[in-house]
Amino acid sequence: MHPFGPEATSDPHPINARLREDSPAHEIPLGPNLNAWLITRYDDARRALNDPRLSKNIKDAPVRTSGGWPDDLRKAMDSHMLSADPPNHTRLRKLVSSVFTARRIADLRPDVQRISDELLDGFAGRDEVDLIGEYAFPLPLQVICELLGVPIDDRDSFRTWSNTIIASALAQGDALAAATSMNDYVRELIARKRAEPDHALLSGLISAADEGDRLSEDELTSLVFLLLLAGHETTVNLIGNGVYLLLSHPDRMAQLRAYPEQLSPRSRSSCASRAR
Repeated sequence: MHPFGPEATSDPHPINARLREDSPAHEIPLGPNLNAWLITRYDDARRALNDPRLSKNIKDAPVRTSGGWPDDLRKAMDSHMLSADPPNHTRLRKLVSSVFTARRIADLRPDVQRISDELLDGFAGRDEVDLIGEYAFPLPLQVICELLGVPIDDRDSFRTWSNTIIASALAQGDALAAATSMNDYVRELIARKRAEPDHALLSGLISAADEGDRLSEDELTSLVFLLLLAGHETTVNLIGNGVYLLLSHPDRMAQLRAYPEQLSPRSRSSCASRAR
């Protein structure tokens, strides 16, 4: 019984229920010589997260696989909060939270709306579209580029590398080449932002300081990879699952249509025209 196997793709809930009942701590192979434990019950998960004997820092694991990825590239991708324990996690969180504020994210709302509208406008006059490939997948990538301040001329390359990494993050070959190219690009982008700061998030992270402490080059590049992988996957799944559930539950779709004020005017008209 594998929680990420083919049988879980269409409906993971029965498998998750069986795991909670029969296997509350379930071992999962991540690769050669590297396993992880999936904790399936809430109370157990809370205890595990607060147990100092357990670590998120994979770099200190007794046995780990490099998967053919150079150590310097792994360090540039793994030096973020999700791979750190206190006190380093506390340090990173403090530095990042001083820049990643609610106001800064709220200021992005007009740009997110513009990007969303532009993607929806591309569907005009078409009878059929690929929701994931043409909307859910490119939307967060474009927003992340906007957030980081990636220049418009560089975004096609950035998206190509991102798509390759996201599609095959644990594979060799193309994914490794894409990660290497993106890492080189991000380091060059950091150097440019140091020389010519702007109002984008990356410039803010570069200048973030706490009692003289600053993010290292590896920590900065790791944050970019973290934003890319964590921010992208969740958004794609949220959009896809949300539309699927609405189509699977016509009563909920009708309820949403009955209260269009819950959506912005532009989104309301776009959703209404495409849901007919």
